[in-house]
Amino acid sequence: MDSRTRSYNAMKCKYVDRIPLYLATSPWESDIVASMNFPYWRWKPPKKGFIPRTPSSYIYTRLLKGRKLYFMDEFGCIWYAPPENETIGQVIDPRVIKTWADLKNFKTPKKINKGRWWLSKFLFRVFGKSRFRLGSIDNFFFERMHFLRGFWNICVDIKRNKEKVTELGEKLADWYCWFVDQWAKFGADGIIATDDWGTETGTFISPSDFNKVIKPLYKQVTERIHDHGMLFMLHSCGNIYSLIPSLIDSGVDCLQLDSPLMTGLDRLKEFNGKISYCCVADIQKILPFKTPREVAAVVLQIIKKLGKGGLIGTNYADYTAINIPKRNMDISISTFRRFGKYGEYPLT
Repeated sequence: MDSRTRSYNAMKCKYVDRIPLYLATSPWESDIVASMNFPYWRWKPPKKGFIPRTPSSYIYTRLLKGRKLYFMDEFGCIWYAPPENETIGQVIDPRVIKTWADLKNFKTPKKINKGRWWLSKFLFRVFGKSRFRLGSIDNFFFERMHFLRGFWNICVDIKRNKEKVTELGEKLADWYCWFVDQWAKFGADGIIATDDWGTETGTFISPSDFNKVIKPLYKQVTERIHDHGMLFMLHSCGNIYSLIPSLIDSGVDCLQLDSPLMTGLDRLKEFNGKISYCCVADIQKILPFKTPREVAAVVLQIIKKLGKGGLIGTNYADYTAINIPKRNMDISISTFRRFGKYGEYPLT
C-alpha cells in the first residue's frame, strides 16, 4: 500500500496496513506532503511599516527576535509579534470590519495565481509522486471572521446579526471555493483549514448557532472539495465534543487535533468510523511536561482508542515555540511508527 492510498483510506476510515504519518517538517519521511500558499506576485501591504504575512513570516520572527514586528495579510488584518515571541503573533486592532457598515467595501484577496504556488509545485513534484498531497486554505470561516471583526464582536454577531455574518461568510465562501479549484488544478488530494472552536470546557458558540449560521457556509466549501474528489481535514483546538456531529454533517473528513485530551479520547472514540483523526500526543498537558515514557503511553492510548476508526499520527511542527523537548516529539512519532500497524482494520 503506497502512502497516498494509506492516507486516503485512513481519512475515510477504511483499511490500512499501518497508521500513516503527517510530518509537515520532513516530507521525505511523511505519508502526507503538505504545502501552504503565498500572496500573489508583488503583493504588498497597502500601508507602510508592515511586513507581508506569508509562510516566511516564521523566519522573520526568528531572525529579528527582540524587535516589535507588524505583519499584514492579504485580507488587511494586522498581526503583531512581540519581541519575546518567536511565533507569527496574533491579530490586533484596528480590525478591517470595525462596524457592519464596512462590509459593503470589504473585498477578499485578488484571485491571481501568479506567485502563489511555487512552493507547492516544488513539494508536490519532489515528494508527492506517491504521497497524499495536502493543500492549505489557511484560516477558515470562524477564524477569518474574528480576525476581520474581532473575537467578541463576531461571537455576539452570530447571535444578533446573523444576516450580516452570513453576508460576510458568502464572500469568504466564494474565495475559499476559488482556492479549492486552484489546489485541484495543482494535483492536491486533500485540503486542510484551521478553525479553533473551543476552550478547555466547551465551544465558543452553541451547536445550534453553528448549524444555523456556519454549517451552510462549511458545506459550500466541503462540497466543492468533494466534487474534485479531494478530502477535507480541519484543524481545531479545544474541547469540541458538542460540535463534532455538526462537523461530520458539514462534510469534514478528518479532525486534526493538537490537544485531543481536551475533548477526551473516550468521547472522540464515540465517532470512530464516522470521522477520522489526525493527532499529536497533546501539546497542552503531555508533550511539554511529561517524560518520554509518559508521552509514549499517551500515544499508545490514542492508538488503542482511535486507531481502529481512522487515525493519522502527526507532530507539532513548531515545538520550540511552546517548549516541547525534542526527545518528547521524537518518541511520540517513533511510538506511532512502532505500534501503529494492523493486519485487519475493523470499524467500531
